[in-house]
Amino acid sequence: MVKKIALGTLKVLGIILALILIIYGILTAVRYISLGEFYSTATSKVNMPALAEGFIPQGLDKYGDGFLMSGYMQDKSASRLYYVTEDGRADRIDLKKANGSDFTGHAGGVAHAGDYIYVGGSKGLYVFGLEDALDGDGEAKQIGFFPVGLNAAWVQVAGDYIYCGSFWDEPDYTTDEWQHITTPSGDKNNSMILIFSLDGEAELGIKEGALAAISTEWRVQGAILTEDYAVLSTSLGLNTSVFYFHKIDYSYSGTVKVGGEGEDIPLYYLDSKTLTYKLTSIPMAEEIVLHNGRIYVSNESASTKYIFGNLNEGYKFYSFEVKDEYLGK
Repeated sequence: MVKKIALGTLKVLGIILALILIIYGILTAVRYISLGEFYSTATSKVNMPALAEGFIPQGLDKYGDGFLMSGYMQDKSASRLYYVTEDGRADRIDLKKANGSDFTGHAGGVAHAGDYIYVGGSKGLYVFGLEDALDGDGEAKQIGFFPVGLNAAWVQVAGDYIYCGSFWDEPDYTTDEWQHITTPSGDKNNSMILIFSLDGEAELGIKEGALAAISTEWRVQGAILTEDYAVLSTSLGLNTSVFYFHKIDYSYSGTVKVGGEGEDIPLYYLDSKTLTYKLTSIPMAEEIVLHNGRIYVSNESASTKYIFGNLNEGYKFYSFEVKDEYLGK
């Protein structure tokens, strides 16, 4: 009787295992079919760092021969930066508050300029010293906070400017009313990008007062902005990530008041009129950065908080080519 029960249990376990393998095979096939364009051009040399330790990747920035990655910890310990190179090196940097205690906030996007590293957060940018972060002691202490007038989900430096943008998806992720724009083409945008001037002489390296704003669609986790085009990385949960490519039209403009008050600043629109291409990708794409004609992507889906990304290779540090057709050429 015991042997029969044991054999029966083994059969059931075997059937369950077979079903899991079948489901995994189906999901793999669907993944490669539905995201075939992305996988056909995407490559990965290394994996996202410290996923098994509870690190939840968010921001991404090109620095030197490698990349800065920001993120927070599932166990609420100190949020981290990593300096990652394409040969697999990953140097850990724990973030600290000015008083030396752990910085445990949601470390969103990351960018550097001059002597500073900027990390996106609620209502602005947390500022750390670049030299302090990379001096090899594994820690960086916050030296200031730069308010920007919106919740900075991501941040990017390009040329003499720093950009930061908000994330919208009702009902859990809201933005202030002044960010809700109906564009001249009739599209409804609910997120905003603000543009500031970098200034090495200014406190924290940024000149106060936004120069201009860009109205965007929802779920923006990161962006690349050049003189000619913009790329928006959008995602939420299990939904397929989408990279939106836009031609920037500086004549397609209006004005807006940051916070709904004060002076008008120029406002530009990214909507269906400026859209040139949509590229779908694996869920939970976060911040993006452009380097040598390729877009590199941070992804959080394989972290211990979500896990499912292990089924679609979300643990890889992907990059993909920016093709002329994406830019409407």
